[in-house]
Amino acid sequence: MLKYPIFYFSEKFRINLNRETDPLFIMFDYSLRSHSVSMKEPHKHDFYEILIPLDEGNAHLVEGTYYKLCANDILLLRPGLNHMSIYEKTKTKISSRILIDFNLFTEVPGLQLQLERMLKPFQSDIPVFRFPSEVLALIIRNLNDIFICGKTKRNGWEIEYYTLFLDFLRIISTSTHLSKYSGKKTDASIEQKIYTICRYIQRYSNEEISLPEVAEEFAMSESYLSRAMKNVAGMTFLEYLQIIRTRNAMLQITFQPKEKMKNILIDSGFTSVAQFNRVFKNITGLCPTDFKRLSRDEQLRITEHIDPDKGEDIERIPPMK
Repeated sequence: MLKYPIFYFSEKFRINLNRETDPLFIMFDYSLRSHSVSMKEPHKHDFYEILIPLDEGNAHLVEGTYYKLCANDILLLRPGLNHMSIYEKTKTKISSRILIDFNLFTEVPGLQLQLERMLKPFQSDIPVFRFPSEVLALIIRNLNDIFICGKTKRNGWEIEYYTLFLDFLRIISTSTHLSKYSGKKTDASIEQKIYTICRYIQRYSNEEISLPEVAEEFAMSESYLSRAMKNVAGMTFLEYLQIIRTRNAMLQITFQPKEKMKNILIDSGFTSVAQFNRVFKNITGLCPTDFKRLSRDEQLRITEHIDPDKGEDIERIPPMK
């Protein structure tokens, strides 16, 4: 099984706490980029910035130094650094990334030292961190919690958002010694390649997508890709695609409860009501209408469990309490 959970972030997701001129400011932004929007020249700003590319084919220029980035690398930029993003020309259409801008008020009695320690990694000579799978899994789950916080905005969401962000910084600051980034170009392992392919499947799962198309996109034979998917992801290409489409439908049902079910199945990549109902029930044990009747918390619990990248048996969902 893949060792990383799936990002829940959806296109054009953005959440702000205060303004960039305030002592405490946190902004999360998930968006899509391509070569056509590469920056023309370096820039700098007065706040901290974190960039997490979710695909291959990206780079960043920091104070004149070129850093090649892989999917899920974490780039930390302190205020005042000249930098610019570079999106390379590739066959893939677009590249996704998470951008976090923030100011952190550290002069809190009793917490000042700990808060300053969280910012220490931003002073590193090499601003890129490539964490092992166990650390990356913690980071992705934390970011997914931030996504859910921003989508639901329950009473007191600002406090939840702030505490989740502090935990995000804590994970990074206590794990920097585990970073594997060296700045040297290395060939991706088969696990990394399959993870990149899984990201590609996730992005285009709402379109007509097939094993031959993906194999051609990544210059692999169909048979090799089939074997690699089975060995690394623990499932076939079709199984993975159906799980992703079902999970996307579940999230849409949860966060857009007024949307018509027919529109949801089309948006998720299904071609008919019969196919949607059959696949949804095979994966969740519930038909879509029964899932819709559940509480939001129960919907999110089931959706989190049906994650093909967590290395768990997706067919064995814990019973409802």
